[in-house]
Parts: sequence; structure tokens; C-alpha cells
Amino acid sequence: MPPSGGDGSRIVAKDVQAYLAAPKAAPAAAAASVASAAPAAALEDEVTQIPWTGVRRTIARNMFNSLQTTAQNTCTCKVDVTELLELRQKFVADAEALGCKITVNDLLCKMLGKVIAKHPLANATFDGKTLYTHKHVHLSVAVATEDGLMVPVVRNIDTLTLTEINAQIKTLAQQAKDKTLPADAQSGGTFTITNVGMFPIDTGTPVINLPQTAICGFGRPVLEPAVLPDGTIGPRQKMNVFLTFDHQVIDGLECGRIFKDIQYYMEHPEMILA
Repeated sequence: MPPSGGDGSRIVAKDVQAYLAAPKAAPAAAAASVASAAPAAALEDEVTQIPWTGVRRTIARNMFNSLQTTAQNTCTCKVDVTELLELRQKFVADAEALGCKITVNDLLCKMLGKVIAKHPLANATFDGKTLYTHKHVHLSVAVATEDGLMVPVVRNIDTLTLTEINAQIKTLAQQAKDKTLPADAQSGGTFTITNVGMFPIDTGTPVINLPQTAICGFGRPVLEPAVLPDGTIGPRQKMNVFLTFDHQVIDGLECGRIFKDIQYYMEHPEMILA
């Protein structure tokens, strides 16, 4: 309150008496207010050091070098895989007769064996000076392990049957997980497949496996409404396909041609086996 003495600039006795008589803030409330404003005690953190050595260090260096030394570009295409998944279910029903359980990945690998053999620039290796094209497709198949991503090679996959592909991939994948892959099992690949369809991933930008010129990835199948040939709307299974290519070797036109062939075979899966 303002002083009341003289011209309002002097404190007189009655001002002091009025101040003492005025109600005061409760000490407990004031203390609580201060306590609520104080920061909580910091929790003790735990830091774990993980040396980046061995296989993981090699993978990290390869990925870094791939992005630093190539002109990588990724394009995507959405494909109707309804018939492809139905064909796979027929193979599953015939698993006893086939002697194995055919997977979607087996069909995709078989399909790439046919498609990539038609595109020499994609079925190739490049050292920055010379491009080496190959007659047969040696497909590097990405396998996730506790030590990181391994890419064992199924050689001459364009000449193998579906059951042969299934057997080789199964053996190589198990060896990768058991750390018993032969020393040369990851060398000599001409093209790579990475399939993340078992996870909730729709699209991605895979990194080229040097010295190859391209890598193809597949996302999960998703049920979507689509316009059917008779003009009605119906459910269809759609999947994103993503192709990363070295633009030093492959241009947009060739990328489009590769996608055209991939789309054709995936939407006409009986032709994969023709």
C-alpha cells in the first residue's frame, strides 16, 4: 500500500500498523509453490559402449563407400500382386508333392532371374572405368542376421527351377545365421534382391551392393480398392517395388524398361515359370 504521510512520500505509524494487520500468505502454500517449480532430480543414465568391429564395421564401410562412389537414384512402382499371392498359395497347398514350402521371396527371385537377364546394364558390375556385363544372373539375396545384413549369392539363378531356388536360399540363409557361410559365398553377385515384405514397410531406398549397378527391393503387400477390368471396384493386393540404380550406368529410360518387365511378370505370375 502507498505511504499516507505528507504528500504521499512519507511512511507514518499508521502505515506500519496497517501492514502488520494485513493477512499474510500461508507459509506452507508458498513452500509448496517453490517445490513445484523446482526441477525433478535427474535420473542416473546408463551408457553402453559397443565397439564397431568385425562384420558390422565391414558392412558399415561398404555402405558408406557405396553412397560415396556411385550416383545412386531410387524409383518405385506399385504392382498388383493378387495373382502372384494366389499362385503362391497353390504351391503351399502342394508343398508335400513339391518337397518344400515355396515362399513369395522364391517367386520374386525366380522372376528377377528372368527379368535381369534381359537387361545387361543391370546384370553387371562397374569399377568406375569398365563395365562388366554377365550372361547369367548371380543373385545376391539379402539375409538379416544378428551381425547385420549378409548377401549370399545364388549363382546362375536364371537357370534354376523354383524348388532349386528354394533349397539354395534356405541353405545359404541358414549358413548366414549360423556364421558358417563359405568364404566366397558373398562374392561374384551381379544383382541384389532385398525383400522387406514381412515387416510393415511399404517402400525404401536400398543401397547398391558394390560393385553391382542396381538393387531391387520389395515392400509388404497391402489390400487396396482398385478399378477392375469390368469397371467395378474390388479388393486387390498391391506391393511397392523399389529399384536403386547407379545413374553412371543406368538411366531413367532403362529403369522404366526394367520396371515394365517386373510389372508384367508379377501381374502374370504364370509367365515366371514359362
